[in-house]
Amino acid sequence: MSHSERTEGTSSVGASILNGFGKVQGALSIGVVSHNLTDERLAFLAEQAKETSKRISSKLGYNG
Repeated sequence: MSHSERTEGTSSVGASILNGFGKVQGALSIGVVSHNLTDERLAFLAEQAKETSKRISSKLGYNG
């Protein structure tokens, strides 16, 4: 998670994407404007990033 790290007023969540060898192949990030961001919405977005990166990693052969 990041809050105003690169750009003031924005937040983001991210998750790594792993290949079949368990090595980082890429990353997935969701960026949002922080103005109306609630803790619940942030948790939802973090879970979505995590689940999506797991699905992509699985398609790349990662089974951990």
